[in-house]
Amino acid sequence: MFGSSNKQQEGKGNLSYLNLAPLLSGFVGGASGTILLYPLDLIKVRWQVKEDQLNVLGKQKKSCKSNNSIKSITKSKNKVFPNNAYRKSIINEVRVIIRREGYLGLYQGLSPALIGSGVSWGGYFFLYEGIKQRVSD
Repeated sequence: MFGSSNKQQEGKGNLSYLNLAPLLSGFVGGASGTILLYPLDLIKVRWQVKEDQLNVLGKQKKSCKSNNSIKSITKSKNKVFPNNAYRKSIINEVRVIIRREGYLGLYQGLSPALIGSGVSWGGYFFLYEGIKQRVSD
C-alpha cells in the first residue's frame, strides 16, 4: 500500500508492505512534544477552571443577602485559592504544584493527551508520506 519499495516486494508475490517509519516518527515526535509542553497546558487549564470558579463565587456573592452566606463563600474561596496565589506567574504556579503534589503533579492527566497527540501526529505523517509517494508515482 503506502510506502512500499521494490526491495520489500522481491520474492513476496503481489503483497505490498507499509512503510511504518513516518508513522513511528510522527508518534514519537507528537508524544515528545506533549511530554515537554504538558505542564504549560496543565497550568493553562487550571487557570481557566479557577477563573470559572471565581466567576461563580462572584455571582453568588452578589446574589446573597445575608452576611452569613457571604462569610461562608469567602471562606470557601480561601480554601480554593489559599494565600491569593491565583495567576501570579507561570513559575509561581509550577512551584505551587510541585509543593502540593510533587513533581508528578505537573504531569497529572498526561496519558490521554499523550495517546491523542501520538496517534494524530503519527497518522498525519503516515498519510502525508503515503499520499506524497502515490502522487509522485
